[in-house]
Amino acid sequence: MCEQPISDVQHWNVALIGHSYIRRLQSHMDGFPADANLRLNRSLYTVTTCSRGGLKVCTLANDVSMTQFSTQQDIVFLQIGGNDLCDPRLKNSCHQITSFAQYLRHGVGVRRVIIGQLLRRQPWATDSDYNARVFRLNNLFSAWTKENQDLSIYFWHHRGFSDAALSYLDPRDGSHMDGFPADANQRLNRSLYTVTTCSRGGLKVCTLANDVSMTQFSTQQDIVFLQIGGNDLCDPRLKNSCHQITSFAQYLRHGVGVRRVIIGQLLRRQPWATDSDYNARVFRLNNLFSAWTKENQDLSIYFWHHRGFSDAALSYLDPRDGVHLFYSSTNQNIMRKYLRSVRSEVLHTSHDPRNICII
Repeated sequence: MCEQPISDVQHWNVALIGHSYIRRLQSHMDGFPADANLRLNRSLYTVTTCSRGGLKVCTLANDVSMTQFSTQQDIVFLQIGGNDLCDPRLKNSCHQITSFAQYLRHGVGVRRVIIGQLLRRQPWATDSDYNARVFRLNNLFSAWTKENQDLSIYFWHHRGFSDAALSYLDPRDGSHMDGFPADANQRLNRSLYTVTTCSRGGLKVCTLANDVSMTQFSTQQDIVFLQIGGNDLCDPRLKNSCHQITSFAQYLRHGVGVRRVIIGQLLRRQPWATDSDYNARVFRLNNLFSAWTKENQDLSIYFWHHRGFSDAALSYLDPRDGVHLFYSSTNQNIMRKYLRSVRSEVLHTSHDPRNICII
């Protein structure tokens, strides 16, 4: 394979591939714009991530979507192997990961591949031998890369993670790194509230009602906040839409066992982005929700009127599509306003610790 010399590279495309560590790193960069792109000069580096919680090297090697990059990558950083240590054959794990690194080099054409050091877990969060296997597998990676320096595959020892107390780990699970964006968990106290989300672009209530995966919660939910209905307004039968959504709310209450369900106010769209009657239908359907929940207060199903979205110019909408709330890495004010509105309703509705799902 003919490669451009490293010295001639003017712009580096960098991909970070791995398990939940990479996913959380991306979430951190999304929440803290100053840390975006790994704090690297964007005129010289473009950083992308590809991650999946619980990822193992066998899954990674068999999933072509994980290496189908939109642009040719110059560097790939692999944070992989922590979920493979249930296999005591450490040389086999080392062989699988270094073989995948060689595939990236010679099959995909990546110029340099970096294997990141595996990090330890709290002893109470895993089996007694896990951290010893981490140590031995890291040594195998280090030895292999030193023996094969001509392959441009390297082992990277993370700085700052030698703390004997493992204080960098999330105290709730002892496996993941601690640290969340300031707006994570709806800015609610994690010792009292656990917030999860379940979403799908273009979601309609008929799809939601027929997809059991959307209501298969890993833990019993105390509150569910429903932001649904905006994509159902192509149906002019507004009472029918109201009936479908309130019926789904009742199913959550009595079929799934959710203690309280909140139906969020529908927001308007720019007139140029939809049909001329859309915003009038939004107004009428919101009124139907409000009236229904007042008539059925004993069901613990509530309607929430979002705060701060009455602007006649609809300046909170993305000017590119006139439909979605505006959000960018440099301007998060609108999304934070929406966050505060949802958070206010959660606090208004709850008086004790809650598991909360936003759909």
